[in-house]
Formats: sequence, C-alpha cells, structure tokens
Amino acid sequence: MRDLSELPNVLVERLNHYFMTYKLAPGKPSTVKIGAPYGHEHAEKVIEASMEDYQEAFPAGDRRKG
Repeated sequence: MRDLSELPNVLVERLNHYFMTYKLAPGKPSTVKIGAPYGHEHAEKVIEASMEDYQEAFPAGDRRKG
C-alpha cells in the first residue's frame, strides 16, 4: 500500500476508533477530534513540516544532558 485510499474503509474506521478511544479515562468525555483522512502527498508534507518545527524547537547544538 502506498496511500490511505488503498486501504479498506473498515480498516480506516477501526484506526479512527482506536485513536479516538485508546486514552479515554473512565467517566471523562473524549476531547479527541479526527478530521477527514488525506493522502500520501499531503501526509508527507505534514511530516516534513513537523520535523522542521522540532528542529527549530530543539536545535542540535542545544542538547541538554539529563
């Protein structure tokens, strides 16, 4: 598979259900929202942008030892 559109819809629904419920606390409402799925090209751009954001927030020369 190279794109989400190639997955059976039932699998996409199961994945959505998992991510909507896996951190639910008993007696508390869910605050998770999942938008419409998007394809490989857009996902790749989102991942690249998040990697750039991470590098800006945590530059390689600013590693703190714990």
